[in-house]
Amino acid sequence: MSKKSKNIKLLLVSVSFLLLLAYVVGAGLKKTFVYYYTVDELKANASKVDGKYVKVSGEVVAGSVNRAGNHLAFTLTENGDSVHVDYTGPIPDAFSEGISVVVEGVYHKSTNSLKAKNLLTKCPSKYEPEIDSTKA
Repeated sequence: MSKKSKNIKLLLVSVSFLLLLAYVVGAGLKKTFVYYYTVDELKANASKVDGKYVKVSGEVVAGSVNRAGNHLAFTLTENGDSVHVDYTGPIPDAFSEGISVVVEGVYHKSTNSLKAKNLLTKCPSKYEPEIDSTKA
């Protein structure tokens, strides 16, 4: 085999390897990216996201929480729209009615529900120090 044909062979193997690597990285990244919706955006795009894994933020509706062990069912709302959430897993200590949360899971348009796999509570954006009434 001549030196020229060895170089061509090496070039073809290298290019093939780089293309395969790019495909594997691209496919892996696609699975990790989840589009983030508010409840009203989710409802506006219901047909597009039906049966897909999504991330949704909203406020837990007061009086909607049903808790049994590590299972939660509650309603999430934002700008007048709502979605039912069904979640089983560790419940954050900060979870309560009226707070902002982010849930990740599969949305089902027919039942307007989200089968959540992850539940995160949002932290307040600003902490204010407690006023000490003894120092004045």
